[in-house]
Amino acid sequence: MSLLCTNAEIPGTSYLTSSVQGDRQGISEKFPNFRQFPDLNLTFNVDADHVIIKVLETWMRYINPIVGDNNRKYNAYTKFKYPDTYKEILHITKFEKDFGRER
Repeated sequence: MSLLCTNAEIPGTSYLTSSVQGDRQGISEKFPNFRQFPDLNLTFNVDADHVIIKVLETWMRYINPIVGDNNRKYNAYTKFKYPDTYKEILHITKFEKDFGRER
C-alpha cells in the first residue's frame, strides 16, 4: 500500500509559561514549564475504491474499539490496544517540486 502525501504542515514548538508573583518584591516573573507541540497536518490522495481509508479506519477501530465483543458500548472508559510490534517498516521518500527536471 502506498500513500501519496500532497501537503504537509510541519509545525514549530512553543513553551507554555507560568507566572510567579511574590518571589521577589514587586517583580512578576514568567517561567517556561511545558513544551507544546501543535498538531501535524497531512493531506493524502486516495484511490477510487477508498481501500486506504478502509484500512486506516479498521486500524483505528482495532486500537480504540467503539463496540466490545459482547456488543456493549463503551461510554465511560476504554483502554487503547496499541500493538507491540507492527508488521511492516514505513519508508518515507520526499520528492522536491522540481523532481525529474533538468537543472
